[in-house]
Amino acid sequence: MPLGAFKVALLGAAGSGSKSYWALMLHPNTDGDESTFYGIDVDSNDNVYLGYYDSSGYEAYITKFEQSGDVPTVDTEKVLTNYVSPFNLTIWDDGGTDVLTFSGSRGGITESCFMYSLETDLTAVYGGLASGIYMQSGDQTSNGSIQTEVNVGDGTFYWSSIDALNYFGWKRVQAGCWLKYGWSNNSTAYPGSQIGGGFSVDSGGVKGNQGFQWGDDQYGTVVNVYGTFCIAGQKGTNGMTQLGSIWEFDGTKSGVNDPVTGAAWNPGETTDDYLYWVIASNATSSPSVDLVKINTSGTIQWNRQLTGNNMYSPGSTGGAGAGGGALCKPIFDSSNNVYIAWGDRLATGQDRASIAKYNSSGVLQWQNQIITLGTGGNQFCPTQLRLSDDGEDLYVSINRTGQGGSNGFTAAAGLLLKVPSDGTMTSSSYTALNGGLFKYMTSTYTESSSTVSVNTSGSTANWQSQSSASIAGTSYPYIGGFSSYLHTAELV
Repeated sequence: MPLGAFKVALLGAAGSGSKSYWALMLHPNTDGDESTFYGIDVDSNDNVYLGYYDSSGYEAYITKFEQSGDVPTVDTEKVLTNYVSPFNLTIWDDGGTDVLTFSGSRGGITESCFMYSLETDLTAVYGGLASGIYMQSGDQTSNGSIQTEVNVGDGTFYWSSIDALNYFGWKRVQAGCWLKYGWSNNSTAYPGSQIGGGFSVDSGGVKGNQGFQWGDDQYGTVVNVYGTFCIAGQKGTNGMTQLGSIWEFDGTKSGVNDPVTGAAWNPGETTDDYLYWVIASNATSSPSVDLVKINTSGTIQWNRQLTGNNMYSPGSTGGAGAGGGALCKPIFDSSNNVYIAWGDRLATGQDRASIAKYNSSGVLQWQNQIITLGTGGNQFCPTQLRLSDDGEDLYVSINRTGQGGSNGFTAAAGLLLKVPSDGTMTSSSYTALNGGLFKYMTSTYTESSSTVSVNTSGSTANWQSQSSASIAGTSYPYIGGFSSYLHTAELV
């Protein structure tokens, strides 16, 4: 049992059946050491996997929790001394072996993306970990960031990176994909067939990036270029084994200021390939979070917005931890409902993360928020959402809480929350956790039609083909054990 574990009650509505719901925080080395939460996933046995970083930024931690009791306990945990931030945890079947894959940029190595896999008992597979993937290099060490996605059906890896260039403050955004046998742990040929490079843009006003699949033969990335929110993509041929045409869609909305975006394709809708695009605007006068559903032709199916409720600079928190300032990716359930999440700060300084659920027709199902009583987090941002196999449980990984104010947490740490996917179990009362206070409650944003429009002949970013990316080689970081300090709170 990890040191420092305890349980406190969260007052609220009656629970959903016999299931338990909870929140947790943990510290990797000492009780009070800082930690930053990144990726999460849940396996078919309801074991929860969490990827996080310590305050030094040199070690990645993976903890596996089991849920036989009211609150989770640690099953096993490993530290990886590989300098790679563990974003986008994804469990999938790699040639008959269930593996946990994660990816990120690597500190001290310029503009690189690494992808690793572990078996679900957190041991190495295939004699070590998966191959490292390098992208075209920039000039500044440790300034790269990465947003990725794995197709759990075939293991294709989609990536997008943003790199610093050492002149005029310019950045480079790149995107591409690799087929499974280009990096998989079960590769018989190395590096195998792959797509490298894809497309890129160099610009002084580019922010954010997030790679995603969009249908069987297309992938893309979302970025902000001089205040215009863009989606750019590459349409391949022959099952993505050959590069095809580059395209760009530019979004506009009156009053939008310095937008931060995220997007994901819903493979469950079979009538067309629909992308759900989330846009958070920091506009002082009228901040908003917009959700836009479009098809591959760029035609808007519907667009909705959330405003009010003391919204303050949505999407501006957690930029560094979220990887280049991209929002948490939307996720979908078997009924094609979509879940979105974002972070902001209340005008009074408290940290807040918000979650909303829409159906596939754009009708809001519910909206909730997580608020801490302490202040000063400035990174309080959802980084990954996951659903249980039965679709009843929603897991939310929140980057980092603050420790300022009279009711702040003992030390800055991430927050992992398990709540019912039907939006229940909310409370208007604060509860104690790890020396601080938080509450999970109903939010009161004003929901209405959005005025986002999409230009399907966009040219703001002027994306170009590039093919200088390459497979770098195999990387084997040291895998060690450690004992975390876990703090839990049950929702009752």
